Amino acid sequence: MRSTLSTHPEDSAIYKLIGPVLLKQEKAEAESAVEGRLEFIGNEIKRVEKLIADMQEKSEGKKLEVSISTCLSSCIRQCEMLI
Repeated sequence: MRSTLSTHPEDSAIYKLIGPVLLKQEKAEAESAVEGRLEFIGNEIKRVEKLIADMQEKSEGKKLEVSISTCLSSCIRQCEMLI
């Protein structure tokens, strides 16, 4: 959308769809709205990527805990067999 707006001349008609109605909008206002939306989307992508990274880190920690617990249980059983 940003590239589409930049190719239109300043005096071209730009319309915004609000419900079933098309309203005429200034080019600067339309560009500002598009930039705001793109910024919001970019921030949401960063937020979700951080959430994913945090969850992966927690998952790795739990995986390590389970691995250590399993190893300890195995070692305890082997020691009990020797006794």
